[in-house]
Amino acid sequence: MSSSPQRGFTLIELMMVVVIVGALAALAYPSYAEHLAQSRRVAMTAVLAQGQQWLERFYSENFSYYQVRGSTALAVDGFPPSLAQSPAPGEGVAHYTLELSVDVRQPEAYGLKALRAGAMAADRCGDYRIDQYGRKTLENYDSSRFADAKQAMAYCWK
Repeated sequence: MSSSPQRGFTLIELMMVVVIVGALAALAYPSYAEHLAQSRRVAMTAVLAQGQQWLERFYSENFSYYQVRGSTALAVDGFPPSLAQSPAPGEGVAHYTLELSVDVRQPEAYGLKALRAGAMAADRCGDYRIDQYGRKTLENYDSSRFADAKQAMAYCWK
């Protein structure tokens, strides 16, 4: 009787490959997820900048961020729908929604806030806010992930 060598993998060899692939995936997925979150943050900050530019053009024409004609607050109602969310409507599911606040008592001031939504709802950086002076702040960020607010600002607004 001649014995031919067995071909194939043993169950132990197959399980070792599964363990190695699982370990690599466990290391790679968090990095990939953070990369996606970072790219969504960058897109949102670009939309915030576009919103600021629109508001400054509005101010240069009206000498106020808030103008009422009849019963309509133009700065709020006239804010372009393309700047209502990030990414823009029609380009995908909203990861951030933009909220403009202009106070009638201070028509030379505004606050533009990007609120987390969808896949970014639990993002560590929280909600972004910028005002007419370009002052940037974070609200509702995960303070357990950052040593202090300064570190959170440096990480999230880069």
